[in-house]
Amino acid sequence: MAQVIGETTKKSKWLIDSAYSNHLIGDESQFTTLDRSYRARVEIGNGSFLKIVGVGTVAVETKLGSKYISNVYLVLEASQNLLNVGQLTESNYVLLFKDKHCIVSDSNGDMVFTVQMRNKCYLID
Repeated sequence: MAQVIGETTKKSKWLIDSAYSNHLIGDESQFTTLDRSYRARVEIGNGSFLKIVGVGTVAVETKLGSKYISNVYLVLEASQNLLNVGQLTESNYVLLFKDKHCIVSDSNGDMVFTVQMRNKCYLID
């Protein structure tokens, strides 16, 4: 399993997601680097918008050590941290969905983590 480095809170869990166009997180303390000058908004499922108040890098602890996820949006109103499938593949990660699991490997083919599907979701805890 993978876990965000730092204090374990409800907002430290990640959901592997394909609906949004970018990684996002609601906890500023999880960033290793953060550019607070970046401002935009992201549309959520019900058609409303949330403010993006920064962009940066977050460290995720895995069996292979720390992996740094870049271009993560800071969205303070986010109730769930999202790792975007498309953005992961653009960063040369490989995702294999098989037998109710998501296996994430790095560009060397080394498995980073495996997530079991629960309630039709892939929640990293």
